[in-house]
Amino acid sequence: MASRYPWHENTLKSYEKDRLPDVDYLYALSFVSSFPFQELLRERLVTGINELNFPGDEKEKLLEKIDSTLKIGLAEELSTELFKYSVKGAGLSPPEVAEKYEIEIDGCPELTVEDDAMAPTIQKGAKCKVDLTDTNLSPGAVYGFCSSGKTGASLSVLRRVQSSISGPIILVTDNPNYPPQEFTDEMSKEVKVLGRIKSVTNPL
Repeated sequence: MASRYPWHENTLKSYEKDRLPDVDYLYALSFVSSFPFQELLRERLVTGINELNFPGDEKEKLLEKIDSTLKIGLAEELSTELFKYSVKGAGLSPPEVAEKYEIEIDGCPELTVEDDAMAPTIQKGAKCKVDLTDTNLSPGAVYGFCSSGKTGASLSVLRRVQSSISGPIILVTDNPNYPPQEFTDEMSKEVKVLGRIKSVTNPL
């Protein structure tokens, strides 16, 4: 499991000893072993509840809630999403994840634009598809960026790439109210390139 997935060997050893495993790990374990995921998840939740020493009545209600939730299939759907983001967090691109872990992952998530820097071409509130595999900052293309600590779901900072005669990469906007910025090495430490914008749907 340690060689196939992005969990450290020491983490797996702690799961085998006395630590409750993460839900996305249980999904991976189910995927590899073909053991029913919902049974693994139920045992994990029941063990956690037992360790917390809930009063009898409250404990029974929680166990009933677990069983009713698992029966309608929500748990497996949610765990699949957790698993996708876990393997993405290992620093792999979507195609690498899809190939290595045999799981379908959309390489072009949708982002909502939060400012008018690219107006009128791309308006505030527009929905953009981002190609996470293209982060090379090609001249003329528009890319999505985020500051350190922000995640793709809440990001919408877009800039068009230009190359100057002297060589440095310049980030420009279509709105003249926003000044051009040089994408320096220092800036690259604070700002992450999410990927190239593939398509845009402006608000009505």
